[in-house]
Amino acid sequence: CSGTAPGQAGFATSLRVELVHTELCSLHFDPTDHSLEQLVVQSLFADGLIRYAAVADDGGAGLRVLALHELIVPDSADAMSWVVGDHGMRMTLARDVPERIADALRGFVIELFRRAGRSVTELAACVVAVHPGGPKIIDRVRDVLELDEAQVHTSRAVLHDHGNMSSATLPHIWLRILDD
Repeated sequence: CSGTAPGQAGFATSLRVELVHTELCSLHFDPTDHSLEQLVVQSLFADGLIRYAAVADDGGAGLRVLALHELIVPDSADAMSWVVGDHGMRMTLARDVPERIADALRGFVIELFRRAGRSVTELAACVVAVHPGGPKIIDRVRDVLELDEAQVHTSRAVLHDHGNMSSATLPHIWLRILDD
């Protein structure tokens, strides 16, 4: 990004970047499909909107990215799909998604902490922002990472209050964590 000092990287090292997450999940659903699967899918997802800024680290209150890591869970392509239809999109969601996540989670978190120069033992003192795909996902993350309910309370509260707003969900959780 322009204005980045030598030796620095990132898009917000010297700029203020305004971010807006807008998720209109209701546009993706077919209101004429009343199958059990679609009723469950439609009850999990919600429209959401949030605006926030990414700024250079000034030492003030905020969240910092300490490390990045990503993982594609093997053999998971069939776990979720979106199919375009005449009246929106039909989503499929496998029942075992929480288990697929749980199976890969501990190793993922250990590697993420390693990249941040931290020990996974520090997790016990963290508030954790879990993307609440649903209550079972929060439960499995809590159990696999041996967290207590207070550590996932904010994720559970946002799911309860707003539903899964896709990419807009985590920023709502981050904001509540910062406000607490």
